[in-house]
Amino acid sequence: MTNYRDVTERKRAEATLQESERRFRTLTENLPDIVSRFDRQFRLLYANPAREALTGQPNARCLGKTIAELGASPANAALVETAITRVFTTRQTERIELTYPTPSGPTAWESTLVAENDSQGEVASVLVLSHDITERTRAEAQILEMNASLEERVAARTAQIEIVNRELEAFSYSVSHDLRAPLRHIDGFSGLLTKRASASLDEQSRHYLAVISEAARQMGRLIDDLLSFSRMGRANFSRLELDHDALVAAVIRDGQYEQPPTITWELSPRPRVTADPAMLRQGWVNLIENAVKYSGKNPHPRIEIGHRPATATQPAA
Repeated sequence: MTNYRDVTERKRAEATLQESERRFRTLTENLPDIVSRFDRQFRLLYANPAREALTGQPNARCLGKTIAELGASPANAALVETAITRVFTTRQTERIELTYPTPSGPTAWESTLVAENDSQGEVASVLVLSHDITERTRAEAQILEMNASLEERVAARTAQIEIVNRELEAFSYSVSHDLRAPLRHIDGFSGLLTKRASASLDEQSRHYLAVISEAARQMGRLIDDLLSFSRMGRANFSRLELDHDALVAAVIRDGQYEQPPTITWELSPRPRVTADPAMLRQGWVNLIENAVKYSGKNPHPRIEIGHRPATATQPAA
C-alpha cells in the first residue's frame, strides 16, 4: 500500500523562508553596523562581517559561544543578557548602551534588540543591531562641558553687572546729593535777587535771571530723571491691570503745566492695559513732557492723547 502526502505548502514555506534568509544576509552583510543573533542561552547564532572586522574575532570561531565567552566584561554581559531575557519574555524591543575599552580609548555603542519569531509565532531568537555612537557621545559631552562653561561665564558676568549696578546706584545718589544743594542756591538766590532788585533792573536783566532760574529747575528735573532711570534698572517688573485714563490724567495733573501759553488737552478714552505701573507712568511722563516742550512756541498749543485699534498691518498707538 502506497501513501501520498501533499508537501506543496511545506515546500513553498521552506522556499519563502530561504528567500527571506537570503535577503536578510544580503542586507546585514553589507551594513557597517554589527548585526548579531542570540538564542535563549545567550549563544551567538549569527554575526555579520562588520563584527569580525571591528573585533578581529573570526565569526566562524565565535558561533555557539555565549556573550561572556566572547570576551564581554561581566557588567556588559549582564546588561545584554538581561535585555535578551526581557525580549524573549515581553517580545518588546529593547535599547541599551554599552562601553567597550579599546587601545585608542573607550567606544560607546547603542544596541537595539528585536524579537525574531518562528513559524509558530514563538520567539526563536533575538536580533541585536549595534551602532557606534562614540562620536555622538563625545559631542554630547563637549556640549555639556560648553554649557557648564557658558553658565560659569554668565554667572561671572552677572556678578560683574551687579557690581557695576551698585556702583551706578552709589554714583547716582552722590550726584543727587552733591548737585542739588548748589542748584537750590542758584534758583533761590536768583529768585531773591529778582524780588529785591526787580524795580531797578531792565527787562533784559530780568530775563537773564528768569533763564538762570529755569535752567536750575531744568537741571533739577534732569537729576530726577537720572535717579528714576537708575531705579528702573533695579526694580522688579510687575504686571497689573491699569486704568489708562486715570494714569494719564495723574501725569498731567502732577506735571503742573499751567504756565502760559495755556495748553488745550484733548483726551479720548483709552482701554485698560496690563503693564508695570512705574514703567508705564515714566513712559507717559517722558512723552507728555516732550509734547509740552515742543509745543511751547505755539501761541495756542493743543496736545491730543488717544489710541486707535490695531489692524493686521497697523500696530495700536
